[in-house]
Amino acid sequence: MPIDLDDIFTRGGKPLIDVLNYCVRSVQMDPVFAFLVEEYRLSPTQTKAVALYDMFTAPAAPARINAADLLPPRELALQIIIENLRRPQPKPGSTEIGPPRIQAPPGKYIFDALQLHVRKNRRGAIAKIKRRYNLKLTPTENLPGRKMTAGQRNFVDQVWQPRIRPTLVTAGFRRIANIA
Repeated sequence: MPIDLDDIFTRGGKPLIDVLNYCVRSVQMDPVFAFLVEEYRLSPTQTKAVALYDMFTAPAAPARINAADLLPPRELALQIIIENLRRPQPKPGSTEIGPPRIQAPPGKYIFDALQLHVRKNRRGAIAKIKRRYNLKLTPTENLPGRKMTAGQRNFVDQVWQPRIRPTLVTAGFRRIANIA
């Protein structure tokens, strides 16, 4: 029976923790990104926008989502937005050389097209998880063979835990702190 991932994202609790743990352990980052975009919308900040971009959408992102046609280098709009957010503010009283910089908070919808793409992809990770994930099993029991492969273990131990998770938590995504 298919699971309602949207309901799990909304309700939270143990089912959410289990699904996110499964996604990280199986190296399926699209659902993690979709969840974090929902979190971002609740409280959009420059730090969160940059963390989402760097971890999931940048050309060398360690958890790059499956949306190549909508990501740099093919599509540059999001990259330009993030580069503008990274530029330091001029100090009061200083004369800035170049075009004036307008500092506005990041829009809460800047990741919506990407999130919609990963959610609606019928062959993508979210669709597969909705069809295959069994809420009665643990995250590890849901993996093929009921255990992590060497590649999955390497991703969790060498990429997720030391790099991605701390970056996201520091940026303000606190609910991801105990995942994997």
